[in-house]
Amino acid sequence: MNEVEKLHKISLRTKIPTIARMIEKNNHLSFNQALIYLYSSQLFNDLEDEKTKIWHFSNVLLYDLLMQEKLNNKIDYPDV
Repeated sequence: MNEVEKLHKISLRTKIPTIARMIEKNNHLSFNQALIYLYSSQLFNDLEDEKTKIWHFSNVLLYDLLMQEKLNNKIDYPDV
């Protein structure tokens, strides 16, 4: 595993619970429901794919993109 892949994995370990807590708080779900909400999204699939580089995005931006996906059934990633 190269350094970028290691950073990606470490980043996911911190981002996933943080985003799940945001979902939990803002959508009045339990933590487990929030995880399911996140895991069932395209955003999560893209986040797991290191090549997308969206794991560099802030937690707030990722949460906002997830809400966009759930509302519009699509994600418009910003050009960064």
